[in-house]
Amino acid sequence: MDVLNRMDHIVVVVHRVLNFLVHENDHCFDFHSGTQPIKECRPGLVCNKKTNKCELLKCFDQLKKLNKNDTNSILIPNCKPDGTFAPRQCNKTSCYCVSFHGQLLTQFKSSSIDSKRYCHCAQLFNGNISWKTRCDKYGDYLLVQCKGKICYCVNLDGKILKNMEFFSRTKSVENEQYCLNLQKKKGIKTI
Repeated sequence: MDVLNRMDHIVVVVHRVLNFLVHENDHCFDFHSGTQPIKECRPGLVCNKKTNKCELLKCFDQLKKLNKNDTNSILIPNCKPDGTFAPRQCNKTSCYCVSFHGQLLTQFKSSSIDSKRYCHCAQLFNGNISWKTRCDKYGDYLLVQCKGKICYCVNLDGKILKNMEFFSRTKSVENEQYCLNLQKKKGIKTI
């Protein structure tokens, strides 16, 4: 009986929260502008500080415009669930790395549409992070990442491999071979 009461309470709380999340073009109040937050935009929307109305995030907005115009666009944006651009965008012939806001990251090479490139590193490399990630020329993570003098092995998503020894930055060729062997041993896909 106690569990049912808790579940009812959770349903009521979720319902109340959703009532405060408003739709596109509805009035909202921005949490960061200093006004009292009464209504917040639903996921995929952002509160415009000038109009105090919920607007689609840039990636979703581009998708909506394409759907409305029903065009055969060369580029159909690939959006993440939060409304930012996926790191890898493709047209009919090639793919390239973009920032969270959809800006082309020109320091990374484009790749063929059928290549197994992801651009995860490129998007973080371009973002505000406390240390710089090490990316290859296509925007993917290098096998060896370092913070200061300490280095470690990562997978394609940049996550540290489990049961891995940390090592010093001094022997880069040996470190890369160590990481490659570790990935093969664990059955982790490499590019």
